Order: sequence, then C-alpha cells, then structure tokens
Amino acid sequence: MYIEPDKPSLYVTLKIVPEPRVWVG
Repeated sequence: MYIEPDKPSLYVTLKIVPEPRVWVG
C-alpha cells in the first residue's frame, strides 16, 4: 500500500474504504 501524490491517493483510499469522510477529509 503506497501513497500517491495528490488526488490518486484519495481515490485509492476511497476504493478501500468507501466513506464520505474520506472525501471530506
């Protein structure tokens, strides 16, 4: 599990844990 530059990491996290909190924070 690696962290990407900006939004990509957000998308990856969203795929792993689909929650509104991920989008907000």
